[in-house]
Amino acid sequence: MRSLAFVLMIAAATYLVICGFYYLQQDRILFMGARSVAPPADPRVQPVERVVEGLHLRGVRVQAQEERTVLLYFGGNAEPVVANAWPMLGLGSVTAYLIDYRGYGDSEGYPSEAALREDALAHVDWIRSQHPTSRIVLFGRSLGTAMALHVAARRDVAGLILVSPFTSLRDVARSHLPWLPVGPLMRNAFDTLPDLRRVGNEMLVIAAENDSVVPLRFTEAFLEERPENIESHVIPGADHNDLMVSASEWRLVSAFLDRLP
Repeated sequence: MRSLAFVLMIAAATYLVICGFYYLQQDRILFMGARSVAPPADPRVQPVERVVEGLHLRGVRVQAQEERTVLLYFGGNAEPVVANAWPMLGLGSVTAYLIDYRGYGDSEGYPSEAALREDALAHVDWIRSQHPTSRIVLFGRSLGTAMALHVAARRDVAGLILVSPFTSLRDVARSHLPWLPVGPLMRNAFDTLPDLRRVGNEMLVIAAENDSVVPLRFTEAFLEERPENIESHVIPGADHNDLMVSASEWRLVSAFLDRLP
């Protein structure tokens, strides 16, 4: 019995050490950052630098010749957002802004949920000042869907495009780490449902059938929360990183933008 108690004590201590490791390292695990990539060599792609709270946040603007819509893109985790300038060039009358999060790409600083949400609001306010007569559409992918919804719940925008949205990152983390007490450990929960309930905009949602990062059931639960005014598409056989690499998915985006009032 004493040896069994000793083994249980060692197991409990090991478990607590693992929990402590995940708690202390969670920001590094969650916010993977993204490498810096060179933008397309096209005169319509121009560098953009925003100073927010003294930090230089950098990215690009894809400038339309006859602008009708301004698109603000919020990327996924570890996604070099500037790489999306290529397909944005094919969206016609759309001027797109792709700015890396704090600590991602060429942007300075360290990310957190609160900081990324505030940066997103600062970006859209600045874009509105630069494009006072154009409609603004928000485009979020994976982690970026939380920022797009946060902005849409607090600012006047024309619509949202969400790729791999979820109920909360805490829910997603539980599915990947079911043996950890994720609830009390996770500081950056990125709960999207409170903002979703406040948003009445037209919305396009694209999801992957076999998503191994944001399992489809979390997107389905997200859609069940507010089924009206949402056009949704599940891409058969696709995984998380397969989305938005096909021309067919960008055609969905283009058609949605054309239909917006």
